Amino acid sequence: MPDLFGRINADNSPERANQIISDIVSQGADWMESQPDVNDKSVKDLYEHLDNYFGVLSLAGTSTSALMWAHYAGGGSGSVIEFDARHRWFWDRRTPQDSFNHLRRVNYRDRVPAYFLNLPDEIALYSKTPDWSYESEWRIIRHLNEADKKEGPGGYGKDVLLFAVPPGAIKCIVWGYRSAPESIEQLKRVVHAKADLSHVVFKNAILGDDGTIDVQLAC
Repeated sequence: MPDLFGRINADNSPERANQIISDIVSQGADWMESQPDVNDKSVKDLYEHLDNYFGVLSLAGTSTSALMWAHYAGGGSGSVIEFDARHRWFWDRRTPQDSFNHLRRVNYRDRVPAYFLNLPDEIALYSKTPDWSYESEWRIIRHLNEADKKEGPGGYGKDVLLFAVPPGAIKCIVWGYRSAPESIEQLKRVVHAKADLSHVVFKNAILGDDGTIDVQLAC
């Protein structure tokens, strides 16, 4: 199957390859459900092949979660980029049936078995257990053929594929409640050096005595 996916990617446009592979996955899921001798390894192999061709952009729906700051922003020493969710870059749906290329809200529910493929996409691709509900996650899944730049290999031995986000999709940068002054100044210099980021505003996260996070416009 990896060789088949590779040929599909080589012989078709990213949009066409995306559709063909999606159809193969859907048909493969139906077939696996009908075969009593298909084991977990077969399904895991399919997921591994998909991992080589599709990437997930995960975004948080909040900038005031103390857990998110702790887990993903260096315990308050990092920064958060706020995007304009109305920007067309987030809504690139190709067909009415397209499950990819546009923002989808993650639903939090008790999960079905990990490799049960024959599921609606909102469960198979856009759900997590309630333990993760504090993330308020949104996702976009895109074909890796559409990446603008390839670097690598990264820490996991795979290529790092980068997608260019239009400057107009960036609204704000929030620096953390423990951000070092030199880090804040560096962020300002980077933004001020680019004319197409002149609309971006700065905010700072404030850690309250009760452990809650507030975000305010920076002075």
